[in-house]
Amino acid sequence: MGSRSVILVTLLIIILAGIILFDQLRIGKLEDTLGKIMILSYSGDSLVVYHPMKLEESELFVTPSFVDNFTRYKSPFWDGIRGENRDFQSLINEYVHNRNQDHYGCARSGKGIKRIHEGIDLFVPENTEVYPLGDYGVVIDVSHNPNHLEWVEGENAKGEPDSVQVEYGKIVKVLYPEGLVSTYVHLNEVYVAIGDEVHGDTVLGLTGVTGNLLRSGKASHLHLELRYLDGSSFDPRHRLHYRGTSFGDFVKMLKL
Repeated sequence: MGSRSVILVTLLIIILAGIILFDQLRIGKLEDTLGKIMILSYSGDSLVVYHPMKLEESELFVTPSFVDNFTRYKSPFWDGIRGENRDFQSLINEYVHNRNQDHYGCARSGKGIKRIHEGIDLFVPENTEVYPLGDYGVVIDVSHNPNHLEWVEGENAKGEPDSVQVEYGKIVKVLYPEGLVSTYVHLNEVYVAIGDEVHGDTVLGLTGVTGNLLRSGKASHLHLELRYLDGSSFDPRHRLHYRGTSFGDFVKMLKL
């Protein structure tokens, strides 16, 4: 073997050795990083902690700060005091007109079906900008149809469960990380599309007079609903009064 070949082989060995050493260092750093990760899960009736090296399938994890930041809700209007300083009760006091008609649970009827008002009516000037309730969400449904219909559950004259279509008009539905869906009803304009990722400062649309509001004699307002993923509604006051989680503090108390 000539001297040139020896030099080339030596260089090749050095390069390969360098690659191996670099990979070993990188693997060591990765193992050190993984060693700092603790995974909280639930098994039976107990909280369990396990190591990421034991994962056998792909998993998605969120940090305590993610949980804390994205389970706090704000006013749907940019009223100068959005955020945690805006108590939802003050929002109700300012924007709800008729407490016997505009709150969740008030009686409604039509087409032989008795039902309840499944949202809360917040009276603001027509064409007021509306925003997501949280700092992050995904648009799961929209309608640009001013006569758009939604199925609503109720009872027929026999007291049996039944449903009826109600004119919601132009709508936007936003899904938040917590699994809640907010529905904005009677809009004049819709500015987002299905699949859009939205943030706290995203304008979803403008309040208006569409759907059955056209014939109700009521002034323009935002009909706001909160629903679970199965479509069932609940009183927004039951969730929006709550200031959000403190999961980070809970984790600190575990002393992991």
